[in-house]
Order: sequence, then structure tokens, then C-alpha cells
Amino acid sequence: MKDLRGQISVFVIIGLLVLLSIGLIMFSLQQGKISQTSGGVEEESVRAYVQGCLDETTKEALFTIGLRGGYNIVPEPKTDALMILSIPYFLYDQKTYIPSLDEIANQMEQYLSMPLDSCLVGLSNISCVRGSYAI
Repeated sequence: MKDLRGQISVFVIIGLLVLLSIGLIMFSLQQGKISQTSGGVEEESVRAYVQGCLDETTKEALFTIGLRGGYNIVPEPKTDALMILSIPYFLYDQKTYIPSLDEIANQMEQYLSMPLDSCLVGLSNISCVRGSYAI
């Protein structure tokens, strides 16, 4: 009977150690999730700022290039009759000057290259330190 009580005591102690270990593991995992969540808020604010800036810049680029007939900088032959806006001739001297989709994509890329820099410069207003990177 004495051996049985000693054996039960050993199992109770082992069970308590296992429960304590599981509790510590769960606690450390919860602490990790909390620190990740607080860092995620900063990352989300940066991501939202950049995405908003890109959306606005892209809408502006589409409108401007659409207004100029598929060009960011309207090439010759063109007319400046409106004084405010240059309009390309798509048919001039029996030649067509309609831009291809690749040309329009290049014009979009050219238009977007400058405002994107201003989107990234605006990040200096957001303070975010993540790991070894500081924005």
C-alpha cells in the first residue's frame, strides 16, 4: 500500500508539471500574439496610406491620359487650339497616330513615376519602427 501512495504522488507531481508547462506555453504564445497585433496596427496605417495615395494617383493618371488621347505628353502632330489642352491628331497626312496599348501603358508608367515619390515622402509623417527597419 505504501508503494502505491508513493507511485500516486509521483504521477500527481508529473501531472502538475505538465499542466504548468502547458500554462507557460499558452501564456508565452498569447504574449507573442499581443506584440504582433500592436505592430500590425502600425503596418496597417502605412499600408493604408500608401494604398490610398496610389489609388488617387492612378485615378488622376487615367483621367489625364484619357483626356490627352492616350498620351501623357502629347507628341506632334497635335493642336493647341484650346490653349489649355493639347489634342493629338490620330490621322494626319494619311498616317495614323493612334497609340497602342503598350504605348499607353508606358505613358501611364511615366506619369505615375513622379507622384509615387511624393507618396513615399509622405511616409515621414508616420512613425513606425519594426524590427531593424525604421520608416
